[in-house]
Amino acid sequence: MIPLFGRGYDVLVNVTNICDARCVMCNIWKNQEGPTSWLRPEMMRSVGPLTTVSFAGGEPFLHKEIVEIVRAVHGRNPRAKVVFSSNGFRTEPIVEKAGRILAFHKNVQVTISLDGVGEVHDRIRGIPGAWNKVNRTFDRLGEIGLKQRNFAFTITRDNHTALPAVYAHARSKGAGLSLAVAQSSKFLNVEIPPLEFEAVRPHLEPIILAHLKSRNPMDWMRAFFQFGVLRYLATRQRPIGCDALEHQFMIDQAGEVLCCHPLLLRAGNLGEADLPKILSCPAANELKKDLRACHACWEVCTARSAIRANLFRVGLWAAGNKILAHLGLWSGKKGSRLFPLTRERPPLNSQRPTPRESP
Repeated sequence: MIPLFGRGYDVLVNVTNICDARCVMCNIWKNQEGPTSWLRPEMMRSVGPLTTVSFAGGEPFLHKEIVEIVRAVHGRNPRAKVVFSSNGFRTEPIVEKAGRILAFHKNVQVTISLDGVGEVHDRIRGIPGAWNKVNRTFDRLGEIGLKQRNFAFTITRDNHTALPAVYAHARSKGAGLSLAVAQSSKFLNVEIPPLEFEAVRPHLEPIILAHLKSRNPMDWMRAFFQFGVLRYLATRQRPIGCDALEHQFMIDQAGEVLCCHPLLLRAGNLGEADLPKILSCPAANELKKDLRACHACWEVCTARSAIRANLFRVGLWAAGNKILAHLGLWSGKKGSRLFPLTRERPPLNSQRPTPRESP
């Protein structure tokens, strides 16, 4: 769910590069544990103000000090939305740590990866019984009073036809469904060929239509984000420009402040300087100029702040397309005059050298 209001940063914090899954679209599980495999809680004390902080990895609940990390964030950001992206495999440790966090920070969401129904999910995640583990964890989190529970689906060549079934399952559980497109990523150490728009469109269009016809304004925001997914698949361009290092950024397990996981362009390290100094340093300011024209991804973690900053235009898009959906005239093949394509593909890419200057 995308918070519609807030003046703080949105930050993705990959607290570890260690994972207990064996996903087909990610190679992070091949990492060996080392001295910089686990984020230190004290590194998060200067991070703020935050609207949303998303903890991921690797598997964030493998971190022995994850509760202390959230407590460090809570100290400066008691109202921030805390989101965990988890594979949901280790039910009881996840439930125990989530319960301890809920005791002092109420605005918590756990989003569990679900990439198919039954055997399909087990195959995508590379773990026998993964489907059962995910549903057990989802149910147990509800038993301890966690109200914000969602699923997340990563669209790949191997599972895109399973999207409607996973969406139906999420709805049956009273949960939302976040979407991401599997893509090349330096952080995940993987190269993935682009997915074909026409392969995904028939399976995603009905979900966008259902969200447009909903009475819930949050579903309209989901519809816009998912429209952006289709748009990205068709054109390799974001509907809204990137605001990395201006309103959103990533922190890795070593405390590096980076633009995003596909590119890993560095601004500084939280072990060497506090966040305000890092984001205002010459290296970060130079990166910001280039990143505004970047189209390396369209993901929830890099779209939240852009949607908030363009809420009026997004609202107009939702209103117009909601009418078309109810009239049976909406199509995922159409673009949007409110969000026109740029004329040229921006020059920034994953080969751009990392600036040497840092605070």
